[in-house]
Amino acid sequence: MKTRPFIPTPKVKSYQGRSVLEVDCRRWETIMRRIGQPLRRRYELADRNEADRYCSDLIVQNATGLRSAPEAAEVRQLFDHFLDGVKAERSIHTAHSYGTALRRFTSFLDELGISSTADVSPGLVQRYRAHLFRDVSPGSANVYMVALHRAFSWAEGEYLSFNPVKGLVPKVQKNRRRSLTDDERAAVLECSSAKKDWWLLMLMTGLRGVEVRRLSVEDVVLQSPAPHLVVDGKGHRERIVPLVGEAISVAQRLVDGAEGGVLFPFCGSTLRKWWVAERKRLKLSREVTLHCFRHDFATFLCNETQMPNTEVRDVMGHSSLRITERYMHPDRRQLKAGMELRSAQIGINAVSMEAPERKLRVTEGT
Repeated sequence: MKTRPFIPTPKVKSYQGRSVLEVDCRRWETIMRRIGQPLRRRYELADRNEADRYCSDLIVQNATGLRSAPEAAEVRQLFDHFLDGVKAERSIHTAHSYGTALRRFTSFLDELGISSTADVSPGLVQRYRAHLFRDVSPGSANVYMVALHRAFSWAEGEYLSFNPVKGLVPKVQKNRRRSLTDDERAAVLECSSAKKDWWLLMLMTGLRGVEVRRLSVEDVVLQSPAPHLVVDGKGHRERIVPLVGEAISVAQRLVDGAEGGVLFPFCGSTLRKWWVAERKRLKLSREVTLHCFRHDFATFLCNETQMPNTEVRDVMGHSSLRITERYMHPDRRQLKAGMELRSAQIGINAVSMEAPERKLRVTEGT
């Protein structure tokens, strides 16, 4: 038989000659004793808000056995403190993404009339997650939940006793980016668009789209013995990207066409919109994004050069080799050639990369 969920409600009673609010917790006797709380609490009538917060926190205790907030804080205030740290340590794009995700959660809380961290329980976060999956794509829902998890993880310890989002971030299969095929690369190189120099710059340097938008004329150094770009990368980590061969001519043309010292005087989404239109004209797959150019650049350095992975990491502007390895897509033809060379070295037959044909064993009497 299912028991109805118990929501504690303060009742006005008389205690020692004065009117008080009484919260009865005897239904949760085991939990209350475990965390060292009395089975009955009384508040003055003026402390109605405190009594309401305590009742909400009891619901969290019933689900987790812990108090979510030893001292209840405002959710908006908590998020504001968290975003201040993000703005100081991370990029503007990251801070904007986190701010959007957290505002969505606070809007959800406003609809329920919730403002205190003491009211944010794992059950409430599960409701919010289900709400997200009804309204947005799984990938977007995962981004919102990750931002929420990081905000509460940051608050854990100082503001909260535990993270109510822990274990509730959905695991969404990401679309794995890839490098370009020979035909796709040839189509980009042979296009006659006015925007072709931007595509060539990204193919030859491996820059992110946001890094292209941040470039100024002063960041393009063409007069020194070693022409290069000064790139303001992710997390504002500055790096030097060499310019060699045709890349120098491409950079020179872009500098010559720059106005007001800004290489790309357009809004953030313009470059992506240009490529979407270009991709339709070239009849390429939707999988071919501008970020695939970056994968193609790293894959070329991996397959066609002897550059160490640490140097590839520095040119790409990654913070670790693990991230760089995601951009390196081995060439199956090179793998086959390498295995054949190894087999010839040790004196065995060449190794085939094709699946072997299965042969039926014929025995006598069959």
